Amino acid sequence: KGLSTEPLRDIIIPLKPLGDLESASNAAPDEPERFTEAGLSGSIIRVWSEFSDEALTPITLHDEQKRPIKCFIQQEVEIEGQEYVVLLPADTPVKLFVWREVANGDGELEEDLIPVEDEAMIETLFPVARAVLEEENLVLQRSGFVLTIKGFLPDDDDEDEDDDYEGDEPPDYEVEDADADGAAEDEEEDDEDDDGEELQLVTTFFHDANEYNICAPLEPLFLIGRKKKYLTKDRGQEFSLARWQNEYSDANLDILTADELQHLDPILTRLLLNGVFKLPDIPVPQ
Repeated sequence: KGLSTEPLRDIIIPLKPLGDLESASNAAPDEPERFTEAGLSGSIIRVWSEFSDEALTPITLHDEQKRPIKCFIQQEVEIEGQEYVVLLPADTPVKLFVWREVANGDGELEEDLIPVEDEAMIETLFPVARAVLEEENLVLQRSGFVLTIKGFLPDDDDEDEDDDYEGDEPPDYEVEDADADGAAEDEEEDDEDDDGEELQLVTTFFHDANEYNICAPLEPLFLIGRKKKYLTKDRGQEFSLARWQNEYSDANLDILTADELQHLDPILTRLLLNGVFKLPDIPVPQ
């Protein structure tokens, strides 16, 4: 399943399972293990320990409209000689959907959930959606590249939790194994978009007689940045905030386009599954 051309998916890659993959071995620092997928090969350069300075220090990037988004760096990978950075938004990415009647294959009208893609319409809906979310102690943000929500989105099993997430630490995502305890059952409040992506319904509101949904993807979503220069020569040196903010800045990172993501999607997904979600740490190439 490739990436769609929806605005959110244009620059954000969802984690998609590729089946059972072998964990990357602790390869020698000068020879990191290489993976091949869809004719492309790549390797994992760096994955940081959960509580390291690198893992806990966010960076701020901006889109073409100069809107900021705060991200945590999950890992660095190399694909066909080019280095990329996997970025996890610090706050929760969300999508806007509208319920519309559309014709099915038989020509009959049925209601369907359609993503809101028009920028002008998003601007119109934004203050309405923000006001609705404020009633639930959530803050809708016009972040760079994608809408985000600051605040704690409780799972159905965590309704009694009192801790609010303020974006000061990386979100803690877990990859569920549906086969471990039987097939996972669909929750009543979960929706699914046209590409089969599972979504959590955050809230519903109305505007001009239309019903809109604000939904958050259940799987983690990543921005992928292409590095222009490799500024860190000695990857084993101690953490430096100034160097970190210089290397991972707007001046040194290009967020991938939809076409670029679609081309790299299979190998990126494999590297993610064998890096962020498989190993606590990767030997640092010297």
